[in-house]
Amino acid sequence: MLAPWEQILKSAQNVLFNEELFAQLAKEAFDQRSSLQGEVLTDRINIPLTTKVWLSVLLVREYDRDKKNDKAPPPDSLPSPNWELTVSFKQLLRANHQYIAMPRPPRPSNARPYISQEMREAGASAYSTAALKQLEYDYSIFNKLLKMARHIDAQGKVHNWLTELSKASIDPILTVVLIPSLSLTSTTFAVAYTSHSVPYNWRLDITLSDGVITWTQKPDGQLMSVPVDKERLLGALKRQAVLYILKAIDQIAFGKKWCKLLESTLPNPSLILMKQKLLTSLASSILIESPKGTRLELLIEYGQVIASISTATHSLTEEDIDTEHRPSQQSNIITLSAASNSGAGLLSGVIKLMESLN
Repeated sequence: MLAPWEQILKSAQNVLFNEELFAQLAKEAFDQRSSLQGEVLTDRINIPLTTKVWLSVLLVREYDRDKKNDKAPPPDSLPSPNWELTVSFKQLLRANHQYIAMPRPPRPSNARPYISQEMREAGASAYSTAALKQLEYDYSIFNKLLKMARHIDAQGKVHNWLTELSKASIDPILTVVLIPSLSLTSTTFAVAYTSHSVPYNWRLDITLSDGVITWTQKPDGQLMSVPVDKERLLGALKRQAVLYILKAIDQIAFGKKWCKLLESTLPNPSLILMKQKLLTSLASSILIESPKGTRLELLIEYGQVIASISTATHSLTEEDIDTEHRPSQQSNIITLSAASNSGAGLLSGVIKLMESLN
């Protein structure tokens, strides 16, 4: 329990700290007012993050309510604060003070000459200035605050988009989990692809940092990156769902002793269905043959699988694939949708179709 004079001293220190913090932010924001297109007032800083989202920094002074001061703003007029952001940028000021006020350790006159890392990175052996820029310390508290605010706004958007896609998914089922982190400039989402029909799972770790979304694409392991854009992000994740179905069908065919004749992760014009249907860039295809010689051509798009059943009269060779000498005896075309088969999903329908042809 603090004594009355200690409480008064602590309150005075907090007031001075907040005044200094706001003055520093106002100065840095005023210097960048032409590029940020915001407004800097005596007790308020308004900066647009996007066309619909604004960052407001307020200096709210506590007035004595017993004196009935008319200058005291009503509580309902103040916007709801973001405490996570408030605490973080106060820590930035504290770190700034420590960095500036930290004394350099004394060095004796007979010590070995010290060459800083900046000097070691420079010189004739320097490939570019990128390494030097990473070593520069940004003293601007406002820039760091702006970066954290933009990241929080982008994180909310990406989380809503992933949740929307997860709720609409049937087969494969998408599960989105936000991985806890103490960083306000980097967020990781775990996106899992699963199915009730096969024990085949995929997991993508999607990282949002500096306004760029990155992840490692399956199954080739290619590093992908897209900006914070809904159409491009959801299109890439739908493409991953198509590849998941393709690889799951490959696993199913291997387990049922079917022979895989052709697989294409891109639209393949040599296949029968590819010639009959105008496809999007998300489509993939696979051609498999049963032990009895029945061929099943599967065209995989997001949300549906189109199957073409044919009876082969001879084995498929490279000449058949590259030319038009493919067996043309075709029976029927079946379309399986994600909501078909009593809601069981795409892979369950493919399994039943393969079992009926065995």
